[in-house]
This record gives sequence, C-alpha cells and structure tokens, in this order.
Amino acid sequence: MSEAKGANQTADLEIDAPTPKGILERLARGEILLAEGAMGTEQQERGLEQGDCGEEWNISIPDRVREIHRSYVQVGAEIIYTNTFGATELRLAEHRAKGRLEDLREHGIDPDDLREVTRLVNLHGARLAREASEGGVHFVAGDMGPAVGDKLINGFFTEEEVSATYRDQALFLKEGGVDLLAIETVFDPQESTLAYRAVKDLGLPVLVSLAITRRSHLGRPATDFGILVEKIPELYPDADIVGINCGQDIDLTLEAVGALRGLTDKPILAKPNAGIPEYVKGKIFYSLTPDDLASYAKRFAEAGANIIGGCCGTTPEHIGAMRVVVSTINESAGLN
Repeated sequence: MSEAKGANQTADLEIDAPTPKGILERLARGEILLAEGAMGTEQQERGLEQGDCGEEWNISIPDRVREIHRSYVQVGAEIIYTNTFGATELRLAEHRAKGRLEDLREHGIDPDDLREVTRLVNLHGARLAREASEGGVHFVAGDMGPAVGDKLINGFFTEEEVSATYRDQALFLKEGGVDLLAIETVFDPQESTLAYRAVKDLGLPVLVSLAITRRSHLGRPATDFGILVEKIPELYPDADIVGINCGQDIDLTLEAVGALRGLTDKPILAKPNAGIPEYVKGKIFYSLTPDDLASYAKRFAEAGANIIGGCCGTTPEHIGAMRVVVSTINESAGLN
C-alpha cells in the first residue's frame, strides 16, 4: 500500500482523551470500576463465523463493533476494551495466509501490506471504542491477546519476534489514543512476560491479566495455579494493574483473585467467563445467568478485586446486572 492511501484511511481518526480523573487515580480512591463483557461471542451473535478475523470488522463492518461497545456503555461499563484482541501482526498474518482479509480490498487496503493492516485495525479499534461513549466518558483499554500461543514454546518464533509484534501493536494503540494497555488471556507466562516487557516503557498504564487453568494447556502439563499466581508480582513488577480473566472455572478465578490479593497492593482485575462453555445444538453455550454474575461480582469485590467485568459468554445483560452490585458497593463506601 502507498503511504498516501494509508494516510487517507486515518485522516478522520479524531480521538479525544477522557476528561475525568485518570483510571489509576480513581482506583487509588478505592472505587471499584466496571469493565465491559465479551466481544468475540457478541460478534458471533452478529454473524462472525468460527475462525474468521473479528478484528477486521474494525474496518469492514465498524457499525457492528461500535454497536457492541455502545451496548456495554449503555448498561454502565466504564472500561471498554478495543476490538484488537488478535490484532498483532503475527496473528493477522495467520488470517492473511488463510485468505480471511480479502474484504479489506473494498476499503482501499492491500491485505498483503500486513504492517499497515495492523496499524489501521488498531487505530480504528481505538476510535470505535472511544466513539461508543455517546458523549459520556469511559476509559479505553487497548486489548492485546495472545500473539503466538504454543508456537513460542515449540520454537516457531523467537522471543525477539514476539516482543516486536507486541510493541508494534502497543505503539499503534497508543497512536489511536487508548488510556491503558491490557495484556490479557495469555496462558503462557513466558509470552505474557515478553509482552509486558515490550510495552512497559511507553508511558501508558499497563494491565496484565492471566488466564488460569488446572488442565494441561499449550502442550504443557497443568501447573498448580497457586504457583503461577504467586509469580505474578515477580513477573510483572511494574505493571499498574494485575488480574485474572477467562479460564474455565469462575470459582477458580475467584480463588485466584483472593490469593493474588494476599500478594500485592496493586489494583486487581477480575474478568471471568459466564461459566464453562458447552456445545448445545451446534452452538457454544455459557450457563451462568446475569443474576449469577451479579452474585459473583459481590464475591469478587469481597476477594479484593478493584475492576470487575466479564470475558467469554458475558453479555450486556450480565454487565448491567453487575453494574447494580458495583454501584451499591461504591455508594456504601461513599465513593459515588
């Protein structure tokens, strides 16, 4: 792609920073903040096929992405994650190899120019998350998910390549005006450590959130989750926020948050799934209801979480039910 064409794609990106107290200042006051719920499962409800590149929607179908963000803002979410979970260049290259980025040609973008594709997907992701406020104010977290998974531990990529792909994504998200960087759902602590080290000096708050499981993953035997939780303060000493998200079992996530609170004074994020996913009539089904998640929101707060939201399978209805609980807790503490 020519430089001129790339410039045209970003000429109208006007990102306004939030006007209230910064996220770290609000957390330091003792507030509990509410994060949004799932993006991927909401996209699937709107037509995303299994394996398709949902991040490409930032350019090809932005209205649907904006609609999802807005649905969370409307029920009271204060932290909106950009639709960039898989928007490192290494992840997007996998989609390109499988022919999943061809729709970008209709928008004047060459899918073979992967660096420019990566830049535009992240810039537009930041814009869409900001636009969703409809005149209100929320914090935009630049979402950074796993880039390579087991391809790192199996030697398909070097540590230098992994670090570089995370840093590039973070720079594009910063260019787009995000308020913080959120490294999340990384099962491999080696990969999340590389990501953290690659972005920690960029002048934005950094959140590192691990996915905890007792089952084997990425070809490695299951490690007692307590050992991994104990390493979080050591692995990410300068992270501004640490946390637990996704995983299989919400009770395990709750247990991990409680254990983590005993190890650090940093703000803690809890962003569980809506239960363990099951296949029902060919579709993925999550069993926990909005009332269930509201009950767990109270328990996560009691365990020491400072940011509470939802991961896979959570909907605006789940987040709206959690909003009631979070508001009640903040009001009781005189923080609203």
